[in-house]
Amino acid sequence: MEEQPIKYSIILTYYRESVEDELTLCRCLYSLKDAVMHRKDVEILVIHDGPVELSIHTDILPNCMFYKTTVRENVWGHNSRNYGLKIAKGKFIFHGNFDNIYYPDFLNVLDKEIEEDVGLYIFSCRMRGWGCDMYGTRVAGKTIHRRTDTWKLFNPKEVKLGTIDCMQVATRKELWKDGWSDYSIDSDGKYYESFAKITKTKNVNCCIGEHY
Repeated sequence: MEEQPIKYSIILTYYRESVEDELTLCRCLYSLKDAVMHRKDVEILVIHDGPVELSIHTDILPNCMFYKTTVRENVWGHNSRNYGLKIAKGKFIFHGNFDNIYYPDFLNVLDKEIEEDVGLYIFSCRMRGWGCDMYGTRVAGKTIHRRTDTWKLFNPKEVKLGTIDCMQVATRKELWKDGWSDYSIDSDGKYYESFAKITKTKNVNCCIGEHY
């Protein structure tokens, strides 16, 4: 039987010292279960900024593959995104972090929204911890508490740096032909803003999930 081509590649970065809990990664993966369980056209690529071993089971989801870098670069996981782009097979790319939670219908909704001339699709998402003190209490430069009972809905009508998070965007893979080489903290917003200048964008009437 001919193998079904991959339509969506979901690239998730996992790096310690952001949220140091492998259960958080499991929560993210299980949140994707309803979205991908009965689909053969989705791959989930979990890229770990190594070299620490992961203790979670690698068979949590179908078409879920785990990779790790040989050297920890500590650049917000952007080196892992670049690696994921090199191996991704999908026509459309999602980037996310392991502290994201995904809602079950976002892929089915996107299926109905795809147009040949659109290269960038924008979902809304809930940003947990926003609305009051986003970063919690800081001591000696470190966050020791972060409120998650407050949130802000990111629902941009245009793609601009500072108004969009990487989890809420799906892009055609060809836009990433030069890879992810900018490792600055806000490089996701920079990339999507630059893509919006060269391709047609479309707002998807769907909340993709939550970013913690």
